[in-house]
Amino acid sequence: PFVYASVQAQQAVPVVLAEVDAVLLRHPVRLAGLTLPRPEAAAPAAPQTLAETTPEALFLTTFQTVHGIAPDALHLAAFRDALAEV
Repeated sequence: PFVYASVQAQQAVPVVLAEVDAVLLRHPVRLAGLTLPRPEAAAPAAPQTLAETTPEALFLTTFQTVHGIAPDALHLAAFRDALAEV
């Protein structure tokens, strides 16, 4: 049988997709469709100039807006490593 799933993401989307795949492997079903509804978030107030913010603050705000959750420690570490190379 085919199933359609709707999953509320509490983690980053790739993590949620891996968890969905793991659950589906334990059942005799095939995934026909998947939705990941995201909560509506109010648009954050943008800084007037780049001098009023930091690269990390922009990353945090953008990650939250795109994924609907705050970045975890691994995301922050990867961002900081990338920033250190610039």
